[in-house]
Amino acid sequence: MVSVIILAGGQGRRMNSTVPKQYIEVEGKPILYYSIKEFYNMAEVGEIILVVSEDYREYVEENILEKYDFKDKIVLAIGGKERFNSVYNALKLCKIRDKILVHDGARPMITSYDIKKIIDNLE
Repeated sequence: MVSVIILAGGQGRRMNSTVPKQYIEVEGKPILYYSIKEFYNMAEVGEIILVVSEDYREYVEENILEKYDFKDKIVLAIGGKERFNSVYNALKLCKIRDKILVHDGARPMITSYDIKKIIDNLE
């Protein structure tokens, strides 16, 4: 079993968008949905720590976690000032500590095949 930290607390300022890039919709779903879905559906993943900004916590709970029924494996963490602070906040919540993957929630093209290869190579 592995823990997965998905970082989704960024503001996406370089995108010049009114919302952070991880929440921009692609084919009717927020970009973040696609990353969560791949990890969530894998038996090898025991928990997901999803790091979000305080400003988007409620949005994520209602429009992603509840809407798409991502409930039992996901714990929310609040992002820090910098990326390393966000990772640290998530690490403090990890229950499975021997294998931890960190993924950027604004990168939706990850596949379960690639994730499985990474997990297998952790040995």
